[in-house]
Amino acid sequence: MPHGNLTDAEPEQVQRDRAHRRMAQIADELAEWGATLLVEQLSNIDTYGVRTVEQLLETVREARALCDRGSIAIQFDTWHLARAGVDLEAFFLEHGDDAGHIQIGDMPDRGGPGMGSLPIAALIDSALARGYRGRIALEYSHFDTDPFQWMPAWYAAAD
Repeated sequence: MPHGNLTDAEPEQVQRDRAHRRMAQIADELAEWGATLLVEQLSNIDTYGVRTVEQLLETVREARALCDRGSIAIQFDTWHLARAGVDLEAFFLEHGDDAGHIQIGDMPDRGGPGMGSLPIAALIDSALARGYRGRIALEYSHFDTDPFQWMPAWYAAAD
């Protein structure tokens, strides 16, 4: 769930507190369907309320504290986290239990797995070894003729 953009119209903490309350309310509503509210850190929007890992962890912690029955988790977006300078493997080791979803995009250009510099395969192996059983999605931009050109090498390495 997007935190929302911060404005100059009122104090930042007032806006953050309101976002936390709304997230908790939505998470409580989603609990009726067994769904979890995901919070994502977005590093490329200057006014977005969750741009840093510290803001991500604070938002999840504060919103969870306001929930009655809902579930709130981190959307672990490899591209946004890496763009913010986060060591992905170390972050997942420390906060993997809070992950509700993993979203894959490689650095620097949000390419497919193995098309850039991130240790995507090692991260997924580590997540699975730690017991992660949630969804893993691909979110990448490719301007080549074949957006799935990474797949043969990926599957060959997995064998």
